[in-house]
Amino acid sequence: MLSKTFFMTLLALGVSAAPLDAEVQKDNLDKRCDWNDLHGQISCGYFSVIMSFDDIKVRGDGWSEKFKIDCSREWSSLSIPRLPWTIEFHPGNACDGTNYDNMWIKYADTTLDIPSDTRCGAVGKNNVLRRCIIADKK
Repeated sequence: MLSKTFFMTLLALGVSAAPLDAEVQKDNLDKRCDWNDLHGQISCGYFSVIMSFDDIKVRGDGWSEKFKIDCSREWSSLSIPRLPWTIEFHPGNACDGTNYDNMWIKYADTTLDIPSDTRCGAVGKNNVLRRCIIADKK
């Protein structure tokens, strides 16, 4: 008799806990995870690459790295300890200081054509900078 009572008590506790778990999961799904890279909100799990004609800033949630554009190289590798993959960067016509065409970023299995990719856009004062938002692939 004791084991039947014990079993029924456990069953009752388990049934009453099930809706609570579902509510906690729903609350977690309703919470949005994002951060601001100084040019706008970005979802967690993504980082931004902000380009000027002189330098590149790579920003993640709580960190930032800055690199000078190396115009002597067709492609430059940007190693960032907080990212699992290296960013490959092709400066294109940015080195001429005239526009951003022929500028590319490669990260893991992602390739972005900066002037035409929908993940990239103009930001900054007078929209003179370009920003791309990329999944960090962790």
